[in-house]
Amino acid sequence: MFKSTSSKIILGIVAVTSAILMFVSTVTIYRTEKELGRFIENRPILFKILRKAPDPAAVKLEREFKRNLYTTITFANILGFGLAVIAGTIIAKQITKPLSELEKGIKKLKKNKYKFKLKHTDVEEFDIVIDEFNNLIKELDRVEKLRQDLVSDVSHELKTPLTSILGQLEGILDQLFDPDPKRIKTIKKQVERLSEMVEKLQDYTRIRSKTADLKLQNIKIHKIFSEVENMYSQQLKNKNIRFVCNIDTDLTIRTDKLLLLRVITNLIDNAIKYSGGNEIICKADKEKIVIEDNGIGIDEKHLDLIFERFYRVEKSRSRKTGGLGLGLSIVKEIVEAHGWEIHAERVKNNNGVRFIIHLKN
Repeated sequence: MFKSTSSKIILGIVAVTSAILMFVSTVTIYRTEKELGRFIENRPILFKILRKAPDPAAVKLEREFKRNLYTTITFANILGFGLAVIAGTIIAKQITKPLSELEKGIKKLKKNKYKFKLKHTDVEEFDIVIDEFNNLIKELDRVEKLRQDLVSDVSHELKTPLTSILGQLEGILDQLFDPDPKRIKTIKKQVERLSEMVEKLQDYTRIRSKTADLKLQNIKIHKIFSEVENMYSQQLKNKNIRFVCNIDTDLTIRTDKLLLLRVITNLIDNAIKYSGGNEIICKADKEKIVIEDNGIGIDEKHLDLIFERFYRVEKSRSRKTGGLGLGLSIVKEIVEAHGWEIHAERVKNNNGVRFIIHLKN
């Protein structure tokens, strides 16, 4: 059970001491028995008589034997109990020390403090737990940073259109501007921008709730990609992007059609808007769905993070290069609700991005 060096030493001491006590007890009993045997051997005739009338000397020797035996056993028990108490106390301290460290860490987490790291206690079993606890602290700190970035980003995104709307309306009220159609159109665009942002946040919440109640059915996946291609036909034409769909028309998978359509739409939309490439290739079989482009790609350090809520590869404040960072997190929610997995990787021959959805039904 105990793997740490100190625990092994303590248990070793207890084991050795117990062995020594057993040896001492055995030697004492053996010597007393030997003396009694010699006494009987030197007096064979007398021993026969003593069976009926015990000799005081024999009785005394027998009593001495019993006394030595009881004394040895009692001493061994007392010493063994004392060593057990000492060993138990030391081991208890080894156990309570890491538990105390964990307690301190939990109290800090309750206060939303994540800038700390628990120290190792030299007890291997607990150090494994402490390592996991430290990893949890690191993850919570990262999530807290994302939350703070979200508040900052949303505040900034809301402030810009609100300031514009407020300025325009104040100018009209102060009769500095005329409420002409052009100015009203500008105000309307800013309001639409605000509405879009609020809708995105609400959309994320709705998607999360919908994934708990999937409406599964057998769907020919080629039809979904054809639908998406038709949906984005004008955008593909405007950006001179070739859409290639290498999917068997009879390939069927069991899925929630509307949610899978949302996944494919989001991935294709991102490829059109941000990849900067001129080709989007879609493939699928019974095990996976693949969507890749030949654009500028995503840096390796971002690939494991792009599915996080509110994470944006482009850290600038421009909504043209990242939005709120909810699109791919919605994709991940839907994919995992199906029991599937998704990851992104660089395309080696052209530096584009390849999204792979692993089907595990």
